[in-house]
Amino acid sequence: MVITTSAYVCQPTEERTSGIKADIKLLAKLRKETQVSVTKAREALMATGNDYVKALEWIHHDSIKSGAKKAAKVQGRAMDEGVVAVKLDNTSATLVELSCETDFVARNKVFEDLAKTIAEACNREVNSAAAAAAGGNKFEDIAPDRIMSLPVASNLQESVKDMVVREIGKLGENISVRRAATVMSLGEDNLCGAYVHGVTYPGSMVGRVGAIVVLKASSDQAKSQDLQPLARRLAQHVVGFKPLFVTKQELEEAARDGRFDYEEYGEQDVIISPVLLEQEFMFAKEPGAKVAEALGDGVEVVAFKRFERGE
Repeated sequence: MVITTSAYVCQPTEERTSGIKADIKLLAKLRKETQVSVTKAREALMATGNDYVKALEWIHHDSIKSGAKKAAKVQGRAMDEGVVAVKLDNTSATLVELSCETDFVARNKVFEDLAKTIAEACNREVNSAAAAAAGGNKFEDIAPDRIMSLPVASNLQESVKDMVVREIGKLGENISVRRAATVMSLGEDNLCGAYVHGVTYPGSMVGRVGAIVVLKASSDQAKSQDLQPLARRLAQHVVGFKPLFVTKQELEEAARDGRFDYEEYGEQDVIISPVLLEQEFMFAKEPGAKVAEALGDGVEVVAFKRFERGE
């Protein structure tokens, strides 16, 4: 990835700050909001004549510039760690895998927040008019280059790439978006459920493995039920049992196309059907009941997607 910096230009501090001292109250406020060092906050205020808004802008562009320098140094270093982030709302859902070098950074709150922000940016993109017009209920991959160009929710003038570069400067490791997938669940009869395993912070939707399941209610009885708990349990099942297909028909089509090898799959130590509907449901009320039975009448699994860090 080639890193470029913003065109923002700041004159050398000494040329702009003759006789200017940083305001103490603004200095404290600036440090609290940006988490920069005292030296950097003082430099920003002196460079902008104690204009707080301009000082924030100065720090923003300076962090991107510093991050770009760091990114150039770490570019090419192996990224064997990372997280999976999930963003879910009433009409769509997104899975993102963000990679880094070490588990120490992968468990850092700054890194987790970055993953969440990128997932939100991708989910907002799939909710755009163009994405909605393309249809729903199918997972679509988003290319990493496209993800990097997306604006972030907190500042539509800033791209995901800007934010990634800035965080590289803070965390000191190579960071990249490895992959992302989104799904539109259009119509009142469809809904998404999600689950994330291996979270660092309780209640978070960022962890080591994540899954999204799309359900459709086709009968009046099914439409009258709250299917959200079932969708979430199914997503948890997908995380644990790693199915590859929803139906047997999908498996057979993949085998004909060369996308699935029965012999290779059969070499696993424990043979579990790669078809979701044929697997024993981990939350079944009756022992041995399969997912298809647990769904009940009028409920259909339309699609699912599972991401595991580093797979």
